[in-house]
Amino acid sequence: MVDVEAPVQDVIGGLNIEQFSKAGDVVTCGLICDATYDLGGGGIKALDFATNFDPSDLVHKDGSLTSGYNWTIAVRNETGASSGTVKGGFISSAGTFTNFSNPIAEVQMTVLENLEPVGIRITGTSFDGDAAPDTTETFSYISSTLIATVITCTGTAMDGVTVTACDSSLATDSSGQLSFEVSHGSDVVMDASFALENTSATNAINSMDALQALRIAVGLDTSNGPATYEDYIAADIDGSGSVNSMDALNILKYAVGLDAPDPHWVFIDSAADHSAIKQTSVNYDTGMTLEGFSADASVSLTGILVGDIDDSSSGLIA
Repeated sequence: MVDVEAPVQDVIGGLNIEQFSKAGDVVTCGLICDATYDLGGGGIKALDFATNFDPSDLVHKDGSLTSGYNWTIAVRNETGASSGTVKGGFISSAGTFTNFSNPIAEVQMTVLENLEPVGIRITGTSFDGDAAPDTTETFSYISSTLIATVITCTGTAMDGVTVTACDSSLATDSSGQLSFEVSHGSDVVMDASFALENTSATNAINSMDALQALRIAVGLDTSNGPATYEDYIAADIDGSGSVNSMDALNILKYAVGLDAPDPHWVFIDSAADHSAIKQTSVNYDTGMTLEGFSADASVSLTGILVGDIDDSSSGLIA
């Protein structure tokens, strides 16, 4: 077993380890060459190194040590993987590796330890026969749970909405919920999508919605009272950033089966301040961003069917 304790401070040598992605418990890491150690200055024609890790923390994924560069010969030695060492050797007889911003090799591992930081070491690195310093880096896979709930304007739970975050896409259940496991310190960008099921044009969007859009355009209340930010978003069917008579006409055209902008679902942060959205300023961000996520939390997205100002779609979803 290779002893690779998480270091107090990372040490970057000839190969820098960058985590490119994480899908479930499987992480993909790229090895980035430090051009300083290309002593000849003409690129790399031969590379060898060893990846070292604690097998109680990480498990090497068989066959995953690869390279996107077209080497003449590429050899990997995974016989020591169960003990925490995987070696790679690459040579090129035709060209040289010179794109130092791209990984010279990639490797995948399954994370077993997610309560403490884990260490990965790159040893025995050689560029064209010249030794480069070892690398030791720490990665944390401590995670927290992010629960998302998706509702309509009237609070109806939305089943089957696809929510994308953390390199994953999941669908809400009948309660409108789903959850993601998020690594501590990650920035989470979340958005959602939902197919418009409106086989009949008058199913959820009809002439009453056109009337409400026209009332909003001329500064009147809707039939349900003063217009809300949800009403403004729903009424701006052409996405012009304001609600006017053309939106009312387009909604009516759609309702009677004529060519018109397509209605669609948008999802906004339920807790955000949307007070700036007005009849003449329908500007908003879809989804949400959570920076430095580090504790269990619950968030909510509100789904709005653009074109459906009276939110009759909520009754059809329930």
